[in-house]
Amino acid sequence: DDTHSEAKEAPAVHVREVLGHRAFVRQALVVLGSAPAILVVLSWYPQLLHETCDVPKHAVGHYLWVPPLAFDVAAIAFGVAASRRDRTAKDAHHAHHDLLAVAALATTTLALVPLVGSAWGKVALGSVSLAGGAGMYVVGTSDLLRRIDPRAAALAGGLSAAIQSIVHVAANPVFGAVVDRTHTWGAVTAVGLAALPCAALWSALARPKAPSQAR
Repeated sequence: DDTHSEAKEAPAVHVREVLGHRAFVRQALVVLGSAPAILVVLSWYPQLLHETCDVPKHAVGHYLWVPPLAFDVAAIAFGVAASRRDRTAKDAHHAHHDLLAVAALATTTLALVPLVGSAWGKVALGSVSLAGGAGMYVVGTSDLLRRIDPRAAALAGGLSAAIQSIVHVAANPVFGAVVDRTHTWGAVTAVGLAALPCAALWSALARPKAPSQAR
């Protein structure tokens, strides 16, 4: 039919256009600011609790059901908050600066983990950090999809997920090497602080841009 014919004739949006789009650059900053902290809590916390709190390896599951639950609750909560604002916003190209700032501040709590002695205290801070990482990703992704060409939305989402995976692949051996060499966790948990400059740059780069614009 005519609709299908028009869709087929629409020019494709190239990967380089998406990578160079201001909205995607801002999303990349969000991922770079949140992915390292998310990785620490989801992948390295069992070892952290075992080495710093003498939690037996068979018992870490008693503690580590909390952070993923915090992630899920925060992802939904930030999504609901952003969606409600979107429905009432006068400017279609507004940015949720305050929501991202709250999420980034929460993410930084990972840096406080070495200052707490108890296993539950470390889990609580890790959970808050993971919730912040979820909020950053949700707010950033919603902003990206609202601003980028709809034809490139799926590609942009896939590239965003790929960046997160690349960060995890690159950071894992670095974290392992740091822990093996220093036998401490301060430098690893300090990655939560990356959320603040990345969030600040995300806000600084915000500007109105029509969703139909490719660049």
